Amino acid sequence: MPSWALLPFAVSIIRCSALRLQDASLDALLEYRSDDALNSSQLHADFRDESSWGQYDFKDRWDGLGFEDRWKMFREAVDVSAFQDFYDPALDTGPVCQPTLEGPEDSPNLAILSHGFLACPGLFFRVVGPLIEAGFRVMRPTLPGHGRKCTAAPHSNDDVQNEDDIDDDDGDEFGTPSLLSSELQDDISDMPSTAKPYLDFADALGMLAEQFKKEHPNGKVVAAGHSLGGMITAKFAMERPHYVDHVLLINPMFALSWGFIGTAAALGPDSLWSKGSSCEKQRGKSSGGICQFRLRHITAMIDLAKEVLCCHWKMPISLCGSSYLMSYMVPAGMLGGRSTPFTNAVPTTSQCHVSATAADRTRKQFGHIGRFQVISTRWENMVDNDVISDLVDVVRDTQSIFNWGVNSMMNYNLCYWPFGLGHAYLSNRPKEGMTYPSGQTKWWHPYVENAVVKFLLTGKHVDIVSAGDSNDCVTSDSDVAGGSLAVLPAWMHVDSYDIGMDIIGMETSRAEVLFEGDVEKQSEWFGRWHERNLEFIRFDPSTFVIATRKERNENIRDMFLVGAQTIEVDDDKCVAPSLSELDPTEPLYKQIANAKEHVVDYPKVIKFCQQRFAQILCEHFSCT
Repeated sequence: MPSWALLPFAVSIIRCSALRLQDASLDALLEYRSDDALNSSQLHADFRDESSWGQYDFKDRWDGLGFEDRWKMFREAVDVSAFQDFYDPALDTGPVCQPTLEGPEDSPNLAILSHGFLACPGLFFRVVGPLIEAGFRVMRPTLPGHGRKCTAAPHSNDDVQNEDDIDDDDGDEFGTPSLLSSELQDDISDMPSTAKPYLDFADALGMLAEQFKKEHPNGKVVAAGHSLGGMITAKFAMERPHYVDHVLLINPMFALSWGFIGTAAALGPDSLWSKGSSCEKQRGKSSGGICQFRLRHITAMIDLAKEVLCCHWKMPISLCGSSYLMSYMVPAGMLGGRSTPFTNAVPTTSQCHVSATAADRTRKQFGHIGRFQVISTRWENMVDNDVISDLVDVVRDTQSIFNWGVNSMMNYNLCYWPFGLGHAYLSNRPKEGMTYPSGQTKWWHPYVENAVVKFLLTGKHVDIVSAGDSNDCVTSDSDVAGGSLAVLPAWMHVDSYDIGMDIIGMETSRAEVLFEGDVEKQSEWFGRWHERNLEFIRFDPSTFVIATRKERNENIRDMFLVGAQTIEVDDDKCVAPSLSELDPTEPLYKQIANAKEHVVDYPKVIKFCQQRFAQILCEHFSCT
């Protein structure tokens, strides 16, 4: 059986992440709503002739205008009454789908935050506060065609199925896709089906950033974009390095993953699809966004990426090579004889009107980017990490050429969060009735948000630990053990890893994982037993640390330095080492040095039961 023939089964094997409005980026499987319930006029009611669009084409209209006047025209390009506007003052989410500019009007600093496909500016609501507190104005634009109000659907709701298998306790997983008819219908009439609206939008943001910098030459302009917003941010910020000081791309949509492309191609060009019942149920309770879309809205993202990367920039990367076309080729037989829109993955010479000289001139601008950070997630199921890596390599090579004699590595960084974070991992609004952070839906939200804010404010790259031929993102805040250990899930430490504090001039220490697995741990209180994930880590021949987690993919719960005392063994599987407690909220190496210098007279003795762990521990310590 040819490999492409397995594509229809992709729906059953692609891992689903949280399917909420705030995640708003197709991080999960898709649910189908039959168009049979819609008549012909309704079927095409959500389509407009984009040749008449010009909402964000300000090239000839902004001459001579200052930043404030430009922003006013940009904000009013779409009437504010068209946007979703639910607002919860208790959660401080703001007008989640309206384009906003917040912060002190006299500030010389500006941050531009661009959301992803189907999402809204509310996605960044936890990042806005710290930026404003630091003295930034914060601009959150709404992508073309996004964030519109929904209306009652012109069809029945009798065919909703399997409502109870959508959410688990955390509302984090997605059940089996089912036929769906929503009571509500999204307004997707302005959702782009070609690249042009997005290109105009990116140019408008670039002109806003440029004008602000000209008016505040001693201030900072920083930009961050997630997914589709990452592609748009790359377009306007990387082409204007003298006007944008820090560029952060979060899981940028330079290319869609092959698995996602295959699933999308099988949808059919006229079918109306929804992110699913979980998305529908979160309307008005989340960070904003829409649930429904058509295949042409996916092709518009692909067109944007190939237009920018392969035409405007003529990037020497895999996406723009003929071999990469296979990633977008889906046999017509799979589509009932229809040709797939993904076969023309790269513009031909006749389609591309940018000369090689102009593209080369644009690429040279990359050598002047101030601080450049790209973060993604391992084994992404929506965007293609290989293309992300290719682009960062081009930036590295360009900076090396144009910053000869300067440590240009200081200017860029690429790292990956653990797989479990999925595609859209910025903090969502808490569930109804919950508060933040005690009601946060994911343990990693504070770590991710802190890393984002720190880079935007200071230009400090996200810290890394090496993992083979690529790097894992970690945080180095004081509330993370050792600056490089606590937030990485245990399953990422298979044998060993390097601990380093920064990609530049870092002092690296090898940490060898001698054991990782589930053990029974005796509680320090009342002698209760709990199952814990345990790592037994050797930092040097005389330094051994035990780290425990409640579950394998959670952050570290307890850390202990193993003492040199003889270890008692019970029934060949239970060991009770003497331990000095380490605080996961303090730097790790300082604590180890302090514990060795000030040996505790009465260390903790905690019993762990797991035969393999007992054997390994006794290979390095004296056991009786």
